[in-house]
Amino acid sequence: MKKLLYLVGLLVFASACSHKQPAKSYSWEEDLDHRIRVDFRLTEAQVKEYIRQYIPDVTDAQMRAWEESNALEYRIIDGEKRYFRNAGPNLFRVDSACYNIKLEKEGFEMSDKDQVNQTHVPEVIAAVKKEKNPRVEPRRMRVTYTLTVDTNAVPAGEVVCCWLPYPRTDHPRQTDVKLIRTSQPDYQIAPDSYLHKTLYMEQVARQGQPTRFSETFEFTLYAEWHDLKPEDILKGKHTFASHPVSVNWQSVCPKERVTRCCWHSVISAGSDRSIPGHRPLSILPLKTFRNMW
Repeated sequence: MKKLLYLVGLLVFASACSHKQPAKSYSWEEDLDHRIRVDFRLTEAQVKEYIRQYIPDVTDAQMRAWEESNALEYRIIDGEKRYFRNAGPNLFRVDSACYNIKLEKEGFEMSDKDQVNQTHVPEVIAAVKKEKNPRVEPRRMRVTYTLTVDTNAVPAGEVVCCWLPYPRTDHPRQTDVKLIRTSQPDYQIAPDSYLHKTLYMEQVARQGQPTRFSETFEFTLYAEWHDLKPEDILKGKHTFASHPVSVNWQSVCPKERVTRCCWHSVISAGSDRSIPGHRPLSILPLKTFRNMW
């Protein structure tokens, strides 16, 4: 009898120890809600503070007019008005009158990128017309991505799950993709059937040490230009559809033990995309520019 009670107690104990909480499934609705709250987080007072750098006597009537014209981006969240995190700077890009006010105060200074494009873009257009090929001037590129999780941001012993961008191999704009090195010996590269292509790695967090991930790869990149005309687009001769990017997270990261996720993407719409403990957007609208990663 004692042996029987001992066995029953042992089985109950083993069952209790092996019990696992079911993994929470990914929810697009929850992710979208989270992203909206991250992006639309500024109050009207915060936005006005930025605008006053250029328009010291900004009025409520001006604010409402900019909102009506969609030059000032906002949403109503939980009954409160919240502005886009970059609403102030964007106002002085979108609204022509505000643009001129800022230009008059600060003047115009061409960025390094604009200086390069001023000569490079005409060269590409001329080459496309001459060669009658939309892709010209190939260049060999080497890229290194590094993602660092701060020291003790994740409890020691927990697994940090990381996705880094990786170039697609199914588009003629970029060819001859070659992986040079990764920080972790074990990794997974998503197939081209996933429209958002990544290289996945994981690492156990250590006490008192940052958790670093990195990858280096090479590929040949072509400049690309298409002579699109508005009348052709209106007639439907060129179609740029929005494609949903669906990621099967169970196959990419099937381990239930993974407790932290890191995400780094070159096509993210803004900052705050690398959020520990939160998976990335699974759907990104792709319009004029094709997703190359």
